[in-house]
Amino acid sequence: MFTTADNNYDHDNSQERKAFPKALLIPKQETNVLEFLKANPNYDGRNVCIGILDSGVDPGGITLYKMPDGTTPKLINVVDCTGAGDVNVSTMATATWVASNDGDEAAAKKNPDRDPPGAGYWTVQGLTGRQLMLSSSWNFVDFPASDTKKDDKEQTKVETKNLNNPENEAANQENNNDNNKEDSTKTVQVRLGFKRGYDFFPTELKRRLKEERQASLDAEIAKYEALVRKELAQEKNDSTETTTTTTTTTTTTTATTTKLEWEASRQRDDIQARLDVLSSKEWRQDPGPVYDCVVLYDGEQYRAIVTDNADCRSQTPLAAYAVAQEYAQLGVLDQLNYAVNFYEHGTVLSIVVESSSHGTHVAAIAASAAEPKDPDCHGVAPGATLVSLKIGDPRIDGMETGGAIARAFIEAIRNKCDIINMSFGEPSAVPKSGRISELTEEIIWKHNIEFVTSAGNSGPALSTVVNPGACTAFAVSAYVSPSMAKVLYSLPLTDDEDGNTMFQGKEEFSGSTFSWSSVGPTIDGDNGPSIMAPGGAIAAVPSWCLKKSHLKNGTSMSSPHVAGCVALLMSACKAEGINISPARIRRAIQNTAKKMPGLYTLDQGYGMIQVDQAWEHLKRTKDLPFEDVFFQVTINNLIGTPRGVYLRQPHETSVEHLFSVQVEPQWRREEIVSDEQQQARKKFECHVHLESTAPGWVSYPSHFIVLSGGRTFQIVVDPSGLEPGLHTAQIVGTDANFPERGIIFSVPITVAKPMEEKPNIELGRLAFDPSDIKRYYLVPPLGSTWMDVIVRDCREPDEKDASPRQLGVHAVQLMPHAAFRDFEKRRSFFLRPSQTVVTSLSVEEGKTMELAFWRHWSTLGQTEMSVSISFRGLRPSPEEVTVFSNGGGSLVRVTSSIANETIQPKAFLSKWRTPIRPKSNGPVAPIGERDVFPSPQKDIYEVVLSYEFNQDEKGSITPIVPALQGVLYESGFEGQLIQVFDAEKQLLGCCDAWPSAVAVPKGKIFIRLQIRHDVPGKLEKMKDLTMWIERNINSLPLSIYPSKEALVLGKATFRKRIVRKGQTVAFFVDEPTVAKLPSSCRAGDILTGELSIGASDESLLGSGKRPGGFPIQFIVGPKPEKVSSDTTPAEPEDTRNVTEKMNEAVRDVKIGQLEKLRQNEGDDNGQFNEIFTAILADYPEHLPVLMEKLRFLDCRPERTARLSEVVDAADALIGKISEDELALHFGRKSDTDDPVLAKERKDMKEKKSILVEALARKALAHASMPRGDDDAAIKFSDTLKRLKQWIEIDSSDKYAQLVIEREERAGRLGCVLKTVNKLLSKDIKDKDFLLPMQKPWLYQKRIELLQKLGYEALVNHDKMTRVISCPPSYAGF
Repeated sequence: MFTTADNNYDHDNSQERKAFPKALLIPKQETNVLEFLKANPNYDGRNVCIGILDSGVDPGGITLYKMPDGTTPKLINVVDCTGAGDVNVSTMATATWVASNDGDEAAAKKNPDRDPPGAGYWTVQGLTGRQLMLSSSWNFVDFPASDTKKDDKEQTKVETKNLNNPENEAANQENNNDNNKEDSTKTVQVRLGFKRGYDFFPTELKRRLKEERQASLDAEIAKYEALVRKELAQEKNDSTETTTTTTTTTTTTTATTTKLEWEASRQRDDIQARLDVLSSKEWRQDPGPVYDCVVLYDGEQYRAIVTDNADCRSQTPLAAYAVAQEYAQLGVLDQLNYAVNFYEHGTVLSIVVESSSHGTHVAAIAASAAEPKDPDCHGVAPGATLVSLKIGDPRIDGMETGGAIARAFIEAIRNKCDIINMSFGEPSAVPKSGRISELTEEIIWKHNIEFVTSAGNSGPALSTVVNPGACTAFAVSAYVSPSMAKVLYSLPLTDDEDGNTMFQGKEEFSGSTFSWSSVGPTIDGDNGPSIMAPGGAIAAVPSWCLKKSHLKNGTSMSSPHVAGCVALLMSACKAEGINISPARIRRAIQNTAKKMPGLYTLDQGYGMIQVDQAWEHLKRTKDLPFEDVFFQVTINNLIGTPRGVYLRQPHETSVEHLFSVQVEPQWRREEIVSDEQQQARKKFECHVHLESTAPGWVSYPSHFIVLSGGRTFQIVVDPSGLEPGLHTAQIVGTDANFPERGIIFSVPITVAKPMEEKPNIELGRLAFDPSDIKRYYLVPPLGSTWMDVIVRDCREPDEKDASPRQLGVHAVQLMPHAAFRDFEKRRSFFLRPSQTVVTSLSVEEGKTMELAFWRHWSTLGQTEMSVSISFRGLRPSPEEVTVFSNGGGSLVRVTSSIANETIQPKAFLSKWRTPIRPKSNGPVAPIGERDVFPSPQKDIYEVVLSYEFNQDEKGSITPIVPALQGVLYESGFEGQLIQVFDAEKQLLGCCDAWPSAVAVPKGKIFIRLQIRHDVPGKLEKMKDLTMWIERNINSLPLSIYPSKEALVLGKATFRKRIVRKGQTVAFFVDEPTVAKLPSSCRAGDILTGELSIGASDESLLGSGKRPGGFPIQFIVGPKPEKVSSDTTPAEPEDTRNVTEKMNEAVRDVKIGQLEKLRQNEGDDNGQFNEIFTAILADYPEHLPVLMEKLRFLDCRPERTARLSEVVDAADALIGKISEDELALHFGRKSDTDDPVLAKERKDMKEKKSILVEALARKALAHASMPRGDDDAAIKFSDTLKRLKQWIEIDSSDKYAQLVIEREERAGRLGCVLKTVNKLLSKDIKDKDFLLPMQKPWLYQKRIELLQKLGYEALVNHDKMTRVISCPPSYAGF
């Protein structure tokens, strides 16, 4: 029911309704895109190609597939540069013809003209085991015989095997009508592979599919469980009734009763086993969709289908996407569109999908084309074409890799991209350094491709711009305007009569960067962000998201906006014949950008891009000389030749500096230097006016001439008189002869001057405007190791406005050769009236720390808080503690330099690292056709190192390669990828530049490491690279003592105490006891953990200790020799002579050689039999000789044909052993203290072991005979009974094959299934069983059992589990 207020709402159409501002969903008014397109409708990005280096673009995206005309392709190519979608399709197979009077019904319904009734189909067994049905309408041509590429003008003529070829229609129809004639032998060539969906699906999609598939499977299992529980209850009732009947019937014997009870018990056990299997957690390990991949050749193109359905006839084989922009959908449930590409002459199929929704959203902002009737919903450059270059690798949760970026650059060149957009990035320790940074320079200045990238979302502290934005790429920061806040984010804002956007008429929201946007300068002093654009949009997302569009925000969204604007400008330039270069385009954009109020240059670069003004600038300057020359600025007299002046540390901001500025013109890098460019270099001379935005503390010359080789000028920067805080300036150079060019270069200057060094600082009451950021620069005093930041909301408890305010603090210290993230702390909190929040932050003494307090950009309402800071310190020496095995502990001295502190040192170890060396390494070789840089042709090489180790228990490991990890863009190598496998070659996980944990089972683990570089010699040096395997362990505390004496003698440990200011105390950290170490620890292993020193004090706020403590490590030493506790009596005196002893030794050597021959699978029967016969003649009664013969016969590939010989050999062995004698011996207790009796017991145990094995092998031989052989069945049963007199076969996995056979013959399939499950859960080896038994056989057995029990849902689950668990080879990189 409506309230009175609700009834005031006008539901009819009497009031004029406002149209929804759809044009604001992808904001364009802030950058004047709409005005530009209105004035220049034909310069909408046409004839310009944008490469999207991201997570991939949905090939079926409704606004990305076609141009605004609805017919011309927009997304012209999609490439998976990660390799995650690669499928090995080198397996050649032959599909055979099946004539069918019913016709290809599925395909005929889809396309009646293509699949007439009676057409028949092709069939081939896929690698997943599915019997695939292939359509008769597909063109099958023999694969090219040569591995070389065919010339486009000369196509090799090959015979077409398509039975529906019109020229052969009559012959085809005749053949189809007779399955038993020549048609039944018709064959065609295909190539096969398979791929697990979860190995290349987007993470969000995997999460959804797992939930939905699990719910479906659980429903089926619940049905099975209900039937089994009903059966179990009925069996219990029947058993009770049977027991009652037999006990009251006098004619029933005790033996019969016992047998009935035993059978009933076994039946109940079987039913319970089925219930246990159905309740197993294993069914919650979803294998996911597993696809068969079929590749064919149609005479012109390779084509492929990817299917999880046996009947593929309704599918259309896809060619490489660039050929005809074909795509398909994998399934109804996933709604995942895919395309394909082919490499290595069709032996590698690449399935191209997205790794997240990010890339499609980015592409939609840059260049989506909505329906012609709805142009307001277009992206920025609707006429531009797109190339999707996927760099986000789903195997490492969508992160980019160096190898993927390099491939993307290659594809951008091959696909003739004019622009690339990369809304990805990572912090780096050294900007403009490393292999990927080198390639970035080449892409821009050699291949003339404009590179637009996001500045990052790691702010708001300074120097948080990520690479490649911190490099040479055109970095973009993100802005949120008032109209975006109202429409995209639906904030309750209104416009007042003056046009200001207000909240409740009290606070103005004028627009800002996002609270998390990265801020310059770069570590080497460059501006950081180059330009600004709207950083949010409601734009298209992939089909698998099950929604049309989505709101995303950040610099990932502002970057494609600028890429779209650049496409508009390039489109206009191409139409009007204006030359295009990154230097020309950037200069136009930067000189016409709009400075946004309230923001530093470090926030916004040159300002908000204004595309219409940039176009006017391009037209004005189109004929100016040297307009395509880029001016590179460096500071020559600083280490590393940085790109700007950045003063931050106390010793830098307190004195005057003289800097030498080098300005060097850069021409396009040519492969072969042209005379035209050489002449231009000789003529180049640029007269420059210099101006500064901060003349008071920056001195500079007013005039400067730049020559071709570059020149320097000097500037003086004196920050000594500046107030504490952030100060920025620029020295800008303009062309004196052509002032219309605007700024041609600039020297950025940043000073972050710290406050006076104090242990306690009161910042007082801080009032925040909307989106406000307040920056303070502090120097932690010497001796400080952490600080407490106390923030209090200034509202009173009874304040009317009690809504929480979202605020935060971001602390960053910059350290040499460390990315900002290595020394940062970020915390967000919601403050209510009078609430106090304390944040403890670790600090490095003497190094300037920025504290950036921020009010979240969308927080509404007046905000004020008080802030106080307290530095505290307990500094240990050494700061990184190492404890050596048997080293008498480690001495640690702790000094309190700032104030009195309470200490209570605690240490614990939590991780265990083991070093391993490569077991083998492959050759240094070119990777393949995807990894060749054009112009000139230059191969990228790889080396693959293989490692292996034993994992004692199920858990997780983290592979660590210190030489390669921790860096990406600044890495000296192009990239690396680590893959972890189990003993069956199943891929368990991957990691790259950043170490990450991989879940592994117990048993043998294999790791493959690929390293890439374009110089083979660099890779040769890496062939013996050490890898560390890190595991988590249960926290292992270390004892701490006040003195070495106390440690050695085990006296009282260190007690909590107060350390006075200036005082130093010491303690000793003891090593852990050997018993507490991981059982597999070995000498040289390292256990790492944390040492905390401080203790909380009720009189003080904060934690009382440094967050994260200090690193501590323990170096594992040799383990002590175990003292034998063996009480076995001494051997009786050996009275044999030397000859007898020598003869026995010779006999044992001969038997050892016989055993080696048996284990050699390549040995033929003749050699073994010859040597066996000779040995047997010498030792006819020696049981081990006869056992070798039995094992030889029982383990040969031809065993099935020689089962009778196995039985005979077993009988020959059994006949040599007196079972009565054995029974008599083991029936009495032996005196183990008597050496003679002890030896007799040892000999009898050996005889018993031989007897048991002979009986077991004989039983297995009878079991392996045809099931229809009643005599064999009886003998199996009899032998099994005889065996049970000596052992309980259920007690050991060694006899699992007999248990399986026994239970299956008895019809107890549940018990068989339970045994198989138990074996599959273990790390099994052939030697564990009588006959070799591997996991593929066990999986197949389980599938057969599930089929017999009618558990079809589990059959399908298990079939796919078997496929992914036992692949034929390692996955590719």
